[in-house]
Order: sequence, then structure tokens, then C-alpha cells
Amino acid sequence: MSSVSSALYWHRHYRFLVMLRGILITAIFHKATELNIAALDSSTSVTLMSTDVERIVRGLLDMHEFWANVIQVGLCTWLIQIELGLACLVPIGVALTAFGVTIWLSTFTTAFQIKWVNKIEERIGFTTSMLGSMRSIKLSGLGPKVGPLLERARVREVQAAGQFRLLSVVSSTLANVPLLISPVITFAVYTAIAVKYGTTLDATRLFTALSLLILLSEPLFNVFGGLIDFMSAIGCLSRIDTFLTKPSRVDNRRISQDSVGDAPRAPSDTVFSKKQKEKGPKQVTEKEKANSSGLEVACISIEDGYFGWAQDGEPILKAVDITVPRGHFTLISGPVASGKSTLLKGILGELPLAQGTMRLPRHDIAFCEQSAWLTNASIRINIIGVSTFDADLYAAVIHCCDLASDLEMLPDGDRTIVGSKGFALSGGQKQRIGIARAAYAKKELAIFDDVLSALDMATQNRIFHRLFGPRGLLRQFGTTALLATHANRFLPHADHVIILGEGRVLEQGPYMKLSINNDLAGTGTSEVGGNCNEEVSLDLEDNNASPSTYGPHEEKAQDVPLDRSRQLGDFQVYRYYFAALSWAVAAIFFVLQILWAFLSCFPTVWLKWWTNDNAQHPNKRNAYFIGVYAALQVVGLISSGLVTWWSFNIMAVKTGVKLHGMLARTVISAPMIFFSSTDSGSILTRFSQDIQLLDMSLPLALQVVVTNMLICIAQIGLIASASAWIAVSFPLLIATFYLVQKYYLRTSRQMRLLDLEEKAPL
Repeated sequence: MSSVSSALYWHRHYRFLVMLRGILITAIFHKATELNIAALDSSTSVTLMSTDVERIVRGLLDMHEFWANVIQVGLCTWLIQIELGLACLVPIGVALTAFGVTIWLSTFTTAFQIKWVNKIEERIGFTTSMLGSMRSIKLSGLGPKVGPLLERARVREVQAAGQFRLLSVVSSTLANVPLLISPVITFAVYTAIAVKYGTTLDATRLFTALSLLILLSEPLFNVFGGLIDFMSAIGCLSRIDTFLTKPSRVDNRRISQDSVGDAPRAPSDTVFSKKQKEKGPKQVTEKEKANSSGLEVACISIEDGYFGWAQDGEPILKAVDITVPRGHFTLISGPVASGKSTLLKGILGELPLAQGTMRLPRHDIAFCEQSAWLTNASIRINIIGVSTFDADLYAAVIHCCDLASDLEMLPDGDRTIVGSKGFALSGGQKQRIGIARAAYAKKELAIFDDVLSALDMATQNRIFHRLFGPRGLLRQFGTTALLATHANRFLPHADHVIILGEGRVLEQGPYMKLSINNDLAGTGTSEVGGNCNEEVSLDLEDNNASPSTYGPHEEKAQDVPLDRSRQLGDFQVYRYYFAALSWAVAAIFFVLQILWAFLSCFPTVWLKWWTNDNAQHPNKRNAYFIGVYAALQVVGLISSGLVTWWSFNIMAVKTGVKLHGMLARTVISAPMIFFSSTDSGSILTRFSQDIQLLDMSLPLALQVVVTNMLICIAQIGLIASASAWIAVSFPLLIATFYLVQKYYLRTSRQMRLLDLEEKAPL
């Protein structure tokens, strides 16, 4: 029953921890999407979702052990009182003393934890920026400079972790005090009482009491050992709470639920019908255009608007009064840093509207900014986005964004995977795909933030006329198009112009009525290459689009070869890990482990010798045996602390720094094809969660495995020396445990790999 109830308890507890982990990660992700764009730091959210959540799970692992162990301590104390009388108070006193010191040390845990995690966050932020700029780093030859910077960030992180690691070693050592020191004092007190009353400490009473003391010490060890991790989890929960309680983005816009209204807009359900193909797209007459271009038919209206990057900060744009006519093309112009992007972010609701009123249509907006956002998927998926596939619309958008020739050059056409952040594409290709997605969405309002600046002059002209021109695609949709640019040559082709400067709206209206028209007269501003009256055909054949290239296609199933090492593991991994250590460090580790294993088992033999001597010479050599026993236990306590200190403060530091350096140098020296075929999230996971496991979980697992293996060998020898027939069962037990761990490791290894892989997109 004990085994069954224990299995059910741990199953439920691990299920709770998995659910908590999922809830925390989901909450952090959703909060990151709700934050003001100025307050959002991607490295913070990544660190919280990886490092902090993992430490919370580890810290809450023994959550129920705290209260359950109190009950177990009470029962064990009662049983010890039956055997040893008043001496039962000794282990309680020792435990309370050690517990008080541990509680005092735990007050420093949160501060040391936050100091360490902040350095982790700095390193992850630097790594994220490095991976996002890898193309520029490679092209400019800055790899040899960036690599050492990343390694130094890792060294600073390890140095910041020194205090927390040392505190963990001291707490771990204190956790062994009830197990190692309590028996010494307890037997000493009982022996003194026994001598006074003329009795002796026989083998039966001694080993029964020793077993009860071990049962008493184990829950105390779990309480002490888990206390630091629990306090660490509280500190991480505090960090997550601080993040989740940050003020969310406040949307002060007034969203209209009205329909498109009087704006000339092609109905979405008939634009690409066969009948429409035969008649051609409906064109807006000059009369209709004149009637609907009045400011009273407004798509966006801002009155006395103040926009800034912080709610209480100095506004970047002041006293903004603009009106964007519905169904027309509006161009926002102004010098660099005049506030064009700020205005567009304000219209989107990403920046706070500190003062004033803004009205715009319902959330039916497409947006494309200067740096195109792409997912690590095919070009087609990036263009279609969340919309449904329409072959005619897709072909028209490809033509308008001048992507046809690019797709013909790519071996897989629009099936080409763009890589992390579009790494496999050029800057111009990424930008045009972003423009294509905004156009394909066919929204009521489309906003473009200086999207033509990354393109050459000829490409700019073609895209401008095919999308924004008088007979362009957006005109046929009746979309309200808003383009921010500092290229003044496009101004004459806009229906409405807004000029920004010095943090204000300098003027707005039709281009011919603006004073800027006179200022730019004679400068060739209106000379834009290309056919301004080019009409974009919505017919698949007219756009020379190949159905096999652009049409629906089925992905071919690929047989992925079975990775045996993924199932069974690879011994080379352990060799790779130990290769990061010097032979001297590894040798000292094993010497300390052997010493600790010896001192864990030999005191039992010494107690047996004591009881044998007591049987022949009652209470004659008690001081000698207790003194040696005390010395063995104290040295054992010191050796346990040395093993923990060596594992976390020497081995973990050396392997962590060296393996991180090898990882950093490998990534920096990797060819460009590696970054185009490998998701940056997968690489970042190796720098975040994998390094976290390397710092904390792996050293602890290595220490526990080696310690328990050596102690098992020693105890097998002790048991076999006492009863040779019991040794007959050892081969069967070893075979049983081997089969169980073989099955378990296959499952747990898959779960761990899936966990690491699924976190990569974050």
C-alpha cells in the first residue's frame, strides 16, 4: 500500500507541477503581447519562461513534504522515546538548531537569486540580439569581436552565481547535521544515563534507535534541502509577479463598429468572381472619387492628439489634428525622426495616447513596418498569414510586390523556407513579403511604415504604382492605404498628404494645395519611373502565374530516419561532458565521493564493534568508541560539504564556462547556411534552458548518481559480510533495476527532448 500510495501521490504532484508550468508560461506569453511596445523586453520574457519557471518547478517539488515530514518527525520522536527515553529530545534540539541557521541563511536566498538571474537575463538579451543580427555580424567580419563579448557575459553570470552556490552548499551541509551529528549526541546522552543506572547500550537497542534516527533525519534532510529551493522558487515567483503586474497597454482609441460606409470598396465576395474577371475590376470614377474624398468621410480622425513612448513621459508628437479620408491613399511625409513611425504606432494603439481623441474603424487593419516580421515557414505561409488561400489574389499580390522573378530563382519557389527572421532571404525580399502579406489580407485599413526604403529605385516605383497607384491593387479593393515615407517624389500621387516636422503636423491636404508643392517645384519630385496608370489584373493567366508554383499543393511526406541515439542515448555525450573537465578536477571529485561513501557506511561497522565490546566489557570503553564515532561523523559531514562544494562551485563552473564558450564559438563560426536552416529559437534554447540545466540539474544529478552508486557498493559489501545468503538475490535485483531504468530512460529522454524542442519557438 505504501508503494501504491506513494506512486499515486507523485503522479498527481508531477501533474500539478506540469499544469503550473504551462499556466505560468502561458500567462507570461500573453502578458508580453499586452505590454506597451516601449516597455517590452524580449529577453525578460524568455528568461522568465525558461530559467524562472524551471526553478519554480524544482522549488515546489517538495512542497507537500514540508507538512508531511513534520508528522513523520513526530512519530519517529515518539518511537525513539520508547527506546532511549529522554535522549529522544537530543535529535529534536539538533534539528531545531540546524533549522534555525538554515532559516537565517534563506533570508539571503532571494537577493542572491535575483542577482544571478539578472545576469542570466543580460546574457540572454545579448545572445538574442546577436542571433538576430548574425547576417550583419558575418558580413562585417565582427564574429571574432562578438564571440568574446558573449563569453565574458557568461563569466560575469557565473561570478554572480557564486554567492548563491555557496549558500546552497552550506544549506546542504546543514541538512546532513541531523543525520550525522544527532546519533553521536543521542548515544552519548543515553550512555551517560545508562552508566548512572547500571545498564548498557546493547546491539538491539542501538541499531533500533539508529534506524529510527535515520527515519527521523531523512524528512529533516528533505526539509532543509528543499528550503533553499523553495525560497528560490518564491523569488522567481516574485519576478514573474512583477512582470505580470506591469501596466498593460492602454488603448484610448475610439473604435467604430460601423461598416465601410460610403467609401468606394469592392465587395470581397465578388472581386474575383468569374463575372468580375470578364468585365474587369470596377474602377472608381473621378466624380465618385471627388464626392467621397471629402474629409467628412473619414477613416481615421485625430483631434489634439499627444503621442509618446511612455504614458507619463514627454510626448513626441503634440497637438496632432489629422483626418485620413476613407478609401483613399494617404501619404505621411517628413524628415527622419519627425515622428512618422510614432504616429503610425499610435494609430495602431501600440503607443499611449496621452491626450486628445482618436477615432478609427473596427480592428480590421493590416500593418507592415520597416523591419518585416516573418515566421520560420514557407514564403507562401508568410504571405497568406491567417487568411484563406485564393489563387487569383495570391498571384496578383505576387505580381504587385515584384516577387515573381525571385520565386522563379528559388529552387522551391514559394515553398522555400525563409529561416529564422527571414535569414534565407535578402533584406529587400523580406520587405516585399511583408508588404505582400499586408496587401493579401485585404483589410479595410492598410498601414505601411516606410516599407520602400530598403528597395532599389526601380523596385520602389513598380511596387508603388502596382499597389498605391491610381489603378493599383489597393485602389481596386477600396482599401484606405496609409504610407509613411521620406521619399518626396511619391507625394504628387497621393490623394491626401500629411507633413510632419518638429513634433507637429505642419500641413495636410491634397498635394497641389500644400506649400511644400511650391518648395519642391522644379526638383523633379513628381518624376517617378514606371507607368502610373498601370492596371493590375486580377486574373491568374494575365499575371503569368503558374498554377503549379502558386496554386494549392500537397506537401510530400518525408520519411525521417529513426535516430537510435535519441532513444537509447549516446555514450559519447558523457565523454564530451567529462572532456570539459581536467583530469585533476575529475580525480578529486571521485576521491571526495569515495571518502564520503566510506564515511557513510563505516560508522555502522564501528557501532557494531562498540556493541561487541560492550557485551564483553560493559561501559568500560564508551568514551573511546563515542569519540572515534564522533570524529567519523564530523569528518563525514565535512566530506559531504566538500563533495557538494566541488560539484557546484568547481566542476559546474568549469564545465559551464567551457561548454558555453565552445557553444558560442561554434555558433559564431557556423556558415550562413546553418542559420538559414536552423531556427534561431532552437539556438537560443541551447543558450538559455540547456545552460540552465548544465548549471543546476546536471551537477546535482551527477553527484547523486555517483554518491548513491558508491554507497550501494559499500552497503552490498556490508550486507554480504553479515549474511552471505542475501547476496544471492543481488543479481536478480540488479537485473530488475536495469530493465526498469532502461524503459524509464527511453521515455524520460523523449520527454526531455520534446520539452527542449517545443520551447524553441518561444
